[in-house]
Amino acid sequence: MDYQALQQRADELLAQGQYETLVDLYTEALGYGYPKSAEAELLSALAELYNHFGEKEKSKDHYASAIAIFRTLEGEGEEGAYFPVIAAVTNNLGILYEEENEDQAATEKFKESLEIYEKLAEKAPELYKPYVATTHYNLANLLGKKPDFYQSRKHLQQAYEIFKPLADADPINFDAYLANTLISLGNSYVEEHDYNNAEIYFEKALPVYRKLADIRFDIFGPYLAATLNNLAVASKETKQQDKAVLFYEETLDLYQRLAEENPEAFLPYKAATLNSMGILFSEMFDKDEALVYYNRAIEIYQRLASRAPVDFNPYLATSIHNLAILLDEKGELDQAEAAYHKALYLRDELAAQYPGAFDRDVCVTAMNLVTLYQQFLEKDQEPVFREKAKELLADVSRRLEKLNRDEPVVQSLWSDHEYFVDFFENVTTEALSIANVLRRCNALTEEINSTIDPAEKIIFQQQIIELLEAQKTEYPHHQPLTEELSTEYGNLSWLSIRLKDFKKARIYAEKGMELNPGAYWVKMNLYYLGMIDKAENEALSILDEIMTGCSTDLEKHKVREQMDMDIQKLRLYGLWG
Repeated sequence: MDYQALQQRADELLAQGQYETLVDLYTEALGYGYPKSAEAELLSALAELYNHFGEKEKSKDHYASAIAIFRTLEGEGEEGAYFPVIAAVTNNLGILYEEENEDQAATEKFKESLEIYEKLAEKAPELYKPYVATTHYNLANLLGKKPDFYQSRKHLQQAYEIFKPLADADPINFDAYLANTLISLGNSYVEEHDYNNAEIYFEKALPVYRKLADIRFDIFGPYLAATLNNLAVASKETKQQDKAVLFYEETLDLYQRLAEENPEAFLPYKAATLNSMGILFSEMFDKDEALVYYNRAIEIYQRLASRAPVDFNPYLATSIHNLAILLDEKGELDQAEAAYHKALYLRDELAAQYPGAFDRDVCVTAMNLVTLYQQFLEKDQEPVFREKAKELLADVSRRLEKLNRDEPVVQSLWSDHEYFVDFFENVTTEALSIANVLRRCNALTEEINSTIDPAEKIIFQQQIIELLEAQKTEYPHHQPLTEELSTEYGNLSWLSIRLKDFKKARIYAEKGMELNPGAYWVKMNLYYLGMIDKAENEALSILDEIMTGCSTDLEKHKVREQMDMDIQKLRLYGLWG
């Protein structure tokens, strides 16, 4: 069989998908005595087929043999005649090494290929510059795995500088390469948590993918959605929450459109976006909106998990866990408990199916439940919550014993575990009562921080004082409680100053000092009141007492810093000359 007839037969087998027969054909043909160039082509073709069948070592051996023959032929003939095929086969071998995690060998092959393509591009830039750029891209991805982000970005930048003019001249063929390179540059910065630089590259990629998606939405719609999602994450991490919301909303619209055409492929992405939006709104303190998105994500994950529990139960458990945390933060504790139990049940099942893989997740949810039971115990002082917490803590201990103590998350879990074991073993009725009141005070403090109107703030501040005074009456010798009450009288005094009720402000400050004579942060209000009342000598005497009471230069510096900030605010309120 001559070589042309062989190629014709090979094309027929390839079209019919008869790859095993094709291997036999090529292997037999190696003994036909074809020219060395044909032998090398056959070896390269066999290497691709062996790679297809997963016979990686055979594939590597055949690629190497083909390269050796091509290099010999190159040395015997006209310089550069075999450069294109040597570069291509060497690049294929590099890709194979990378797939086998033989990164050093892959790097060497990509560099060999790059060197040849650069020589070819000097003589025929239009033909070979795309190959130079693609090889830079391959090298960048490989170096990014090490990770060597600096070198990786150097190669990505070189790829970008080649693809940009190519895309300007021929957008149909090169826009996709350009956009993909920009995304890789952005992701490189994400790996180093540099979201400002990542955002720059994602924004450059966005209009390119918009243009591509307008032409072929079925192909490039997913890339556009992923780019918008990347921009949402970058905006969230750089505290541009409003921008993040807009990017997530557009991402969600795209995944909805994609899921209508291919629900199996894109419903998971829609659910993940809904979950991300829930997290974002939770961080923005819009808990009601967060609740809506968490519930929508859970609804989709439940449908997906009913058909493929192995694939989607982990995501369902995480979404329910997030919902439980949100309900906990909203103070809807009974609903939070139910959600924690659902998440714990799912994670417990996963841990039983995959020992070791999900124990951390079980422990995290269990510790959240323990924290919830602490709240219940502080509120109602019912022994049942102590027993439930102890049962969970015992299970957490058994699971943590199987994990590596050097992992930061495991260390944190052990630390929390030790604290709560001690708490539930030794906590007293007095401590529970005070902790419950302090928790209620913290909730009122959140209300204070949610408004800028001092007239609204002072209502919540007075409620804090009432709660603490009632506890002080019940536990008069509890020193931390006394100090907390002193601090809150100082806060009440400050709000009274802002409302120009200077008489009450002085009474509250003096009450705070009576409770804790060392509370210079409360005494500062008396200094401000003296200066406002033009009683300068009295004010300066108080200031001297404050500074004399500071035991270190650092403490004095902190006092001066706080007073400077307070005086700036008083000037803003028109209360300081």
